[in-house]
Amino acid sequence: ALAHGERALALARDLPDDGLEARAALALANARARAETPVAGRELLALALEKSLRANDTVVAAEAAASLSNAYYWTGELRSALRFAGQRLEIAQRGRDAFALRHAHTWLALLATTAGDWERARLMTREAEPAIARLGSPEPLGFLRLVEGLLALRTGDVDLALIRTDEAMRIFLPLGE
Repeated sequence: ALAHGERALALARDLPDDGLEARAALALANARARAETPVAGRELLALALEKSLRANDTVVAAEAAASLSNAYYWTGELRSALRFAGQRLEIAQRGRDAFALRHAHTWLALLATTAGDWERARLMTREAEPAIARLGSPEPLGFLRLVEGLLALRTGDVDLALIRTDEAMRIFLPLGE
């Protein structure tokens, strides 16, 4: 994947197309983040975000911002994770992209829960439900229920944490690994 990604990026750079370069950079960055470390793909993710915004490709831009948020979260850099998660939400809303919105609010709720910002976390979980209600896949709802369970656990509501976690597992189990 790394070799193919590097070749795709080299080819894309030879063409005057920011959108192609953004897609290639995103693919290579995600491969590097998984094969090496979350930090390894950040420079390419930033490039993918920049190029996709220039090309007005909100699908790739939202994905690049999401991947940047994840990469910073995995290394405990919460402020940067929050910044890119907010940008992801803004891009997905601007592009009216239901797929890009599938985890945007829930991810912000997870970040707020991690930071101990209970009110923001609750707000984001409330905003997540309508954003995912129209999707065919049950997975975004499962992720929301899992984050709601974590929020409930962190705020001392163990009964609700068990209910939400159980709901999440009932959604996830049929989906397989």
